[in-house]
Amino acid sequence: MFARLSEPLRRSHGATATAAAAYAALTLVWFRPVWRHLSTAVTPDAGDPWLCLYFLEWGYRRLGRGLNGVWSPPFFFPTRGALALSDHLLGPAVMTAPLRALTGSEVLPYNLLVLTSFFLCALVTYFVCRRRGLTPLAAFAAGLVFAGAPFRWDQLSHLAILLAQWVPLTVWAWDELLATPSPRRAALFLGSYLLQVTGGTSLAYMVHLPLVVLAVLHLVERGGALLSRRSLRVLAPTILASALAAAAVFVPYWQISHRLGMARQDEEIRSYGARATSFVLPSHRNLYVSQPWWEQFRHEENVLFPGFVATLLAPLGLLAPLAGRRAAADDTAATAPPFSCWDRAQLATGVMAVALCFAGVYLPLAGVVPGLHGMRAPARFFAIALLPIAWFAGRGVEVLRGSGAHRARGAAVALLVVALAVESTPRRLEWVAVPTPATYPPVYHWLARQRDVTAIVELPFTRTPAGEVPRMLYQTLHGKPLANGYSGYSPPSFTTLQASLHWPLRAPEQFNLLRWQGISHVVVRGKGPDGRRRSPPVPLALALVRGPGRQAELVYADPTNLVYRLLPPPGG
Repeated sequence: MFARLSEPLRRSHGATATAAAAYAALTLVWFRPVWRHLSTAVTPDAGDPWLCLYFLEWGYRRLGRGLNGVWSPPFFFPTRGALALSDHLLGPAVMTAPLRALTGSEVLPYNLLVLTSFFLCALVTYFVCRRRGLTPLAAFAAGLVFAGAPFRWDQLSHLAILLAQWVPLTVWAWDELLATPSPRRAALFLGSYLLQVTGGTSLAYMVHLPLVVLAVLHLVERGGALLSRRSLRVLAPTILASALAAAAVFVPYWQISHRLGMARQDEEIRSYGARATSFVLPSHRNLYVSQPWWEQFRHEENVLFPGFVATLLAPLGLLAPLAGRRAAADDTAATAPPFSCWDRAQLATGVMAVALCFAGVYLPLAGVVPGLHGMRAPARFFAIALLPIAWFAGRGVEVLRGSGAHRARGAAVALLVVALAVESTPRRLEWVAVPTPATYPPVYHWLARQRDVTAIVELPFTRTPAGEVPRMLYQTLHGKPLANGYSGYSPPSFTTLQASLHWPLRAPEQFNLLRWQGISHVVVRGKGPDGRRRSPPVPLALALVRGPGRQAELVYADPTNLVYRLLPPPGG
């Protein structure tokens, strides 16, 4: 008898292990040849990935000081709280700190975060779909849809968006908690919620959409039971703990935006909003894309196409319960149940998330919903729509398995899932080598030894904002506060310097501005802050470094770098 009862459990564990192995193999194929670059290079560029390396390194170093001053990393000097200008990545830094300490590598933890985000997005979605009643093959397909969507490949530079593996778990755990409040389910929800909310602000903010939808639906369906004293004894402290965790993350963002008066402009939000074409254009990284003619229609962060197979399956899964069609459960056909609360929540969440991708919907709500005006890319809400799409795509697999002859339908569905796996595979990714501290330009090793340097600015400024990122990475070696920087926002301290420090510096007023901002040294570098193919640096105007009215003195020089120390103002 015990053997009969334990047999389904063993089959379930075996199916999960098979799915995990398949997802792991696919992840290695997707990131081929990651084994050559795991600790030396990042994909796909040296912009946001290098910025994430900086944030992770900052988090590692603050852990040793109890996170004291963690919100004020030394870039965008003298602005304080600069970490709240972008996704903080504090949770990932804490999770990978032991690996960072063990290996000494800055790149390895980042790459493992990227790889495991794809693997876990698939596996966690599989787990949730199985818990919600899908068959192993249907759940496996849902995991592929969620993890390998063109949207995610288009967001490959943005680690905070890739770390969506806790979204399905958080949403499912919340649904379970609302259905039957208990301490165990509260702990599961709090754990998954903390993992998500500490991973970065974008998804931490957007994940509240499905949570609110589920709460409303449960209140409508069983408000009396949900608001009973027995339920509230569990729900009230859980919600309070969640609110405190969210406040710890979001209050610093509110404080700096309020202090600096920063908000996204409507025109900026419109430029990152969805278009009709956004939902039909694959990513340029998809395997089947080569010299895409549709690039002329593509906008930045605007690939919202769920994939050809998902576009076929999701409508089938959505319409099946409504039409009362039959679905398969392993080898036995069973009547597809009507929409459950989970189904309705996924449908409502998907519709609302897709609607929020459009600036025409997003902007009016931004005037009344706190936090929306702090995000510049409405199209990122598609990250939340992916779970409903994956869920209904999984249901679509069951619909196909439940029609036609057994062997024919099994072969057809298997081929469809294989096609989904192939479609999820990207073209060969580009890997960009990351310099190690030992190979940083000599000027940064010199700066690390100087005790009289209070803050520096590197000139000339780069032509693109992301060009400042290597300077931030070099800052981790010398440790001096840096006026340069790159983030989701550019604070007034930096925009003022950019507008005033026209290169080369020739006016005493420019040096007075540097002194007023507390900068003690000016680093002048040749072209290419990444250290490649630099031309000799252009010296400051001789009149400003010689004679009685001089503003600075040269304190360091090599063939490609100059460092000037600012002098007190003449007659000051």
